[in-house]
Amino acid sequence: MRITYAWLLVMCFFAAIRCNHPSAADDPELLSNLRFAPGAFDSFLRNTELKFTLRHPVTLDITIERRAVPQTGVPVGGVSESGPFQAAAPHEKAADGYFVVKTLLENVLESKGSHSIAWLGDTDAEVFAPAGVYLGVVKINNRRYETTVQVFHF
Repeated sequence: MRITYAWLLVMCFFAAIRCNHPSAADDPELLSNLRFAPGAFDSFLRNTELKFTLRHPVTLDITIERRAVPQTGVPVGGVSESGPFQAAAPHEKAADGYFVVKTLLENVLESKGSHSIAWLGDTDAEVFAPAGVYLGVVKINNRRYETTVQVFHF
């Protein structure tokens, strides 16, 4: 009988060693309540806030992205070489078919709890972004969390 218990303890020990304990960053519910408030705004008159809640402290990146025109690779809404919204530098390629318009945070350690960060509706080139639909993207490790916001101009 003692051999059985000893064997059971050895098996439990090796099972515990092989067990893959997830880290806080692997938690699928790490980020919740991701949204823009307001969800549509005139960037000439006001800004919007990207709001979210973190379950654990993590290091993250936050960007604003825009879908590119398939044929040209230029962001929808026309940031062209000679257009009024000319960028100072080429757009950084993001996920398939998207370009980074504005980097809000990069490699920043955030605590657990509720957070918000303002977006003025501008680009990294410090000009107003054209009217259209944009993605607010929070990147934690290799995971992307996305929500949309509508920019308009009157």
